[in-house]
Amino acid sequence: MDKMDQILALADELVERAEKVLQEAKKDYGNTLQEDLDALDAAVASDDREKVVNMAYQIKGRAGTLGWPLVSAAANALAKLLERCPDMALDEESVAVHTDTLALLFRDGMDGEDPRGQPLVRALYKIVEKESGGEEQTA
Repeated sequence: MDKMDQILALADELVERAEKVLQEAKKDYGNTLQEDLDALDAAVASDDREKVVNMAYQIKGRAGTLGWPLVSAAANALAKLLERCPDMALDEESVAVHTDTLALLFRDGMDGEDPRGQPLVRALYKIVEKESGGEEQTA
C-alpha cells in the first residue's frame, strides 16, 4: 500500500468513526432535548427574555445537527418572534404557542421531516409574520 492509499484509508476510517459518534449523539439527544425544553420553560417562567432567546438558538442548533429539523425550525421561529417583537411579554399567547409546539414535536417524536409537524412549524412562522408586521422565511 503506497502513501496515498494509506492516507485515503485513514480518512475513510476517520469518517466512519465520526459517523458513529454522530449516530450515538443522535440517540442521546432525546434526553438533552428534554433538558433544553425544561430550561426553556424555566426561562419563560422566570421572565428571562435573553435566556429564552439563547435557549431557542441552542435548541435550534442542536436539533438541526442531530436530526430534528422541525424542532430546529420551531425554536428558530421562537427566537425570531422575540427578536422582532422586543416589547412582547413572555406570557403572551404567541410565546406559549411556540413553546407548546416545541414540546409537542418532541413528545410525539416528530424528528426528520415528519409531515405531521410541517403545518405546525409553518403556523409558527405565520405568527412571527403577523406579530412582527413583516414577512418571515422558515429558514
